[in-house]
Amino acid sequence: LNPMIETLARGDIAFGVSNEDMSLQNARALATADLDWVYIDYEHAPMNFETLQLFLLGMVDKAEAVRKGSPQPNVAPLARFAPYAREGAEWVVKQGLDQGLMGVIFNSVDTPEQALRNVRAMRYPQRRGSPRMEPRGLRGSGPDNALWFWGVPMAEYKEHADLWPLNPAGDLIALMMIETAEGLRNVNEIAAVPGVGGFYIGPSDLSNSLGVS
Repeated sequence: LNPMIETLARGDIAFGVSNEDMSLQNARALATADLDWVYIDYEHAPMNFETLQLFLLGMVDKAEAVRKGSPQPNVAPLARFAPYAREGAEWVVKQGLDQGLMGVIFNSVDTPEQALRNVRAMRYPQRRGSPRMEPRGLRGSGPDNALWFWGVPMAEYKEHADLWPLNPAGDLIALMMIETAEGLRNVNEIAAVPGVGGFYIGPSDLSNSLGVS
């Protein structure tokens, strides 16, 4: 269901843009753009989950779904939120995913412990007998708007609302931002945390942390 993951799983480069324009007009424009993903920057713009909900509903392209014979959007929505990894952001992650996000970009991840906390926030607790019980999920259940945006019933959503590539059938992706010298030193350990889908480099903050321009 996630076109970004579909592209990455083929070994291709996934292209996308950042966005702070939450208008319905821009939602429609992005939904039909030649992109794999768009990330909503809620780190430096005000976090507003009602606006996020409306923006994601504005990205629903029913004509395209009929043409493709699938509810898969052309562009996967991700978001970056204000809290740093060291602050903990479980409630923010839950709010965003329940609106329909297909990925989260986590700010300033410095340690593998922080990355693990982020991963657990995005996962539901696994059913008995699951081959991927770990990392233990912490996400609570209530994805009403996500069901509408994804275009699937609850049972199917629960199957797909897991982290890729930890779960090959997962349609959620967790990206860790490296923005500090500490994060750079620990990058290999962070990458080894099950459920981490990739990295996003914050060049401005990283250069500040390294003391270079």
